[in-house]
Amino acid sequence: MFSHQARKYVVIHGGATDVARFLWSVSDEANFLEELDALNMLCGDFDTVICGHSGIAFEREIAGVQWVNAGAIGMPPHDGTPLTEFLRIAADRALTFETLTYDVESAEQDMKSAGLTQGYDVALKTGIWPSEDVSPQSLRR
Repeated sequence: MFSHQARKYVVIHGGATDVARFLWSVSDEANFLEELDALNMLCGDFDTVICGHSGIAFEREIAGVQWVNAGAIGMPPHDGTPLTEFLRIAADRALTFETLTYDVESAEQDMKSAGLTQGYDVALKTGIWPSEDVSPQSLRR
């Protein structure tokens, strides 16, 4: 948890109830409310939740709380492009998703050299994740 410009932020991986919980832009509001209740018990009041795990960036307001998935820096946002995104918190509290270009060929070679060949090395070029089976149907390519 941290504060910035009079706002309180909670940072988690997947969820408070399960570190590996997948929450998507299209997940039922009830799933988010369950996580917000758990986070309130752990952290008290807060304004914004920043999370990851599902890897696809999105922003949603749930019960007056800003829920932001920051995406997965170093991986494309499952949109068919070899770019990646990151979340920027500006001095004025604005949250923006920024695009980052990088040397895809070198990154792919580095992954292969390290033995990381479970499909994410290919995803760097194609922009499509090999683990799409965990995604809701509406987010699959």
